[in-house]
Amino acid sequence: VLKDPPKLCKTASGIEVCKKQPPIRHSLYLTLHEVYFGGIKKMKIHRLTFIDDERTKTDVREKILTVPIKPGIRPGTEIVFPNEGDQNPAHIPADVIFVTEERRHEYFVRQEDDLIFTSQISLEEALVGTVITVNTIDHRTIRIPITDIVSPTYEKIVENEGMPILDRYPDKGNLILRFDIIFPMYLPRTCKDMLKNGFCLAKVSGGRNQHESINKLVLADKMMRVDPDEQLPPM
Repeated sequence: VLKDPPKLCKTASGIEVCKKQPPIRHSLYLTLHEVYFGGIKKMKIHRLTFIDDERTKTDVREKILTVPIKPGIRPGTEIVFPNEGDQNPAHIPADVIFVTEERRHEYFVRQEDDLIFTSQISLEEALVGTVITVNTIDHRTIRIPITDIVSPTYEKIVENEGMPILDRYPDKGNLILRFDIIFPMYLPRTCKDMLKNGFCLAKVSGGRNQHESINKLVLADKMMRVDPDEQLPPM
């Protein structure tokens, strides 16, 4: 197999084999929306370009590069544009490389092909259940019922609601719900007593119908008359 002959360049010491300049890297910041849908980005660069037929004189020119973005592209991906660096009679232009980075999202954190969403819920919701509403990146609204007891380490996995999987498009990763449980600042004594009774029932039933037992007790407590001295924290 015949190889292409080496390229020769004019240097101060005469004609020599051309050496390629080191690559030029640029960060390419992408939103999760751009990563989710893919598309193209137009990136402007400035470089020295030959302006005469002899290829000896250069001037700074602007050039627009079209960067392809595949759905689900990973951070740290290098997109290479060969020989788009400065032109010079003494060397081969450098490659221009765009390295993808992700911008922070207001609600989601990407973990490979999964999306993590953290929801704040009350202690009552953590114990008796709730419904979490999530506005997805592709502009849908989904509602996820939570019927389990939510502990600080509990996670709810919703399949196929994450980011597109690059090499298996249109398959997607998962949406992982995590929870920030907000505890009440104060509970009247009667409420504490009702909760104690609820937990005792839960122990007696061996863990069965815990949600229903506690929920009934909480609702019953709301209908009870609370002593005025216990409605507010002690001064």
